[in-house]
Amino acid sequence: MPGLVRGDRPGAARLPAAGGDRVLGGPLPAHSPQSITRPAELGALLDQVRRDGYAVNHGGYREGVGGVAAPVRDYTGTVVASLGLCIPEQRFGPDRFGALRDWTVEAAAAISAALGGPAAPVLAG
Repeated sequence: MPGLVRGDRPGAARLPAAGGDRVLGGPLPAHSPQSITRPAELGALLDQVRRDGYAVNHGGYREGVGGVAAPVRDYTGTVVASLGLCIPEQRFGPDRFGALRDWTVEAAAAISAALGGPAAPVLAG
């Protein structure tokens, strides 16, 4: 389960409460100085992922590497995968973030639609 949280925030955000409690109840490894290691902070981040419909990482796993990811849903609406973009932080600046996020979310929605899932991001209200 730690690998899911570390590398697949959209997937981790779909964990049921019981599964999430198991992950958030234990120690979280630090992979870089920006890693989230406090369960409460990770819980808040996963809530944000659910609200936004995508996840952002700025050096949390590897220093100097950023990324954005969005969930892929099947015909039942269940998250079955995530689609992510991982690039050097210097290429992930505010001038490009909006476009990179939009491309990632749109591609994940297109894959979801091909699987019979929703063709638009599903956001938590």
